[in-house]
Amino acid sequence: MDVFIFSFLLTLFLTPIIRKLSLKFNIVDTPTKRKVHEVPIPRLGGIAMYLSFVATLLLRSSLDNTMQGIILGSFILFVLGTLDDICKKGIPAPIKLIAQIFSAWVVVHFFDVRIEFITNPFTRDLIFFDWLEQPLTIFWIVGIINAINLIDGLDGLAAGVGSIAAFTLFVVAILLGRFEVAILLLALFGVTLGFLRYNFSPASIFMGDTGSMFLGYILAVASVHGVLKSTASMALAIPLLALGIPIADTVLAIFRRLRNKQHIFKPDSEHLHHQLLLFGFSHKQVVLLIYYISIILGLGALLLALTDGLVQIVIFLVIFVFILYGILVFKDTKKKFK
Repeated sequence: MDVFIFSFLLTLFLTPIIRKLSLKFNIVDTPTKRKVHEVPIPRLGGIAMYLSFVATLLLRSSLDNTMQGIILGSFILFVLGTLDDICKKGIPAPIKLIAQIFSAWVVVHFFDVRIEFITNPFTRDLIFFDWLEQPLTIFWIVGIINAINLIDGLDGLAAGVGSIAAFTLFVVAILLGRFEVAILLLALFGVTLGFLRYNFSPASIFMGDTGSMFLGYILAVASVHGVLKSTASMALAIPLLALGIPIADTVLAIFRRLRNKQHIFKPDSEHLHHQLLLFGFSHKQVVLLIYYISIILGLGALLLALTDGLVQIVIFLVIFVFILYGILVFKDTKKKFK
């Protein structure tokens, strides 16, 4: 609990300082057609998040080699994100992608954070990935980094969804006996809640790419090292549910852009939160609705972690049917709305 309290209070303390520095040097997010804020907002909040997180972990002398590797990998993204937030034109998407892959490769190749196997829920046999371990894990980490980045479109959205996912994965890590990862996630939970104090609508500061990439990286790596390394059946479904909103939004964005013959890195205004705004929901209502959905998915992930065998499969199928039903209802309502 002291880890949570320290990270939470340190973020509360550092964020206003970073905000003042961001304003002083005019490092702000300027409103555009695809952005919902109407005035320039400081965008270096990710620096406060990262510094609070690392300071909290470094105060713990028992950090093992893997935890040190995770900090090293996150530092690469911290530098990348800070440069991107400071530069007016930003860093080109291909360069950011290369840096993301490199940060993932570092922790996968040198610090043994890998998706080595999954458990067949029907037979309980382990299915090993062998030579696919590294590319599969890198794909997962880079995918989650960009998924969190893509949902960072409304005040408090990424921070809130990230905090729900962090807490969900924290409880799962405790249940699976992955205590080092649990501490990592508890620190992240404190950081995101502390930052949310200043980032919830109306936000006085944004996390920027520094914060969204750091948040996505830690959630992705922690889900691999804390959940996917376990022999629990349906282990893969747990992080998929805990991170369900950003994953679903990213997958739909990729298909949408491919269908429209657009580059997959080209930004648009058709993400889930944009669509909900078009329905007439207020900014806060959209964010709170997505929080609610994330909590439901998080509870589903916890149910999978607490059960086994046939019960797990039934729970997963029920959740899958409800998600599919929700998507179909949403699409039907959207057509009628048009």
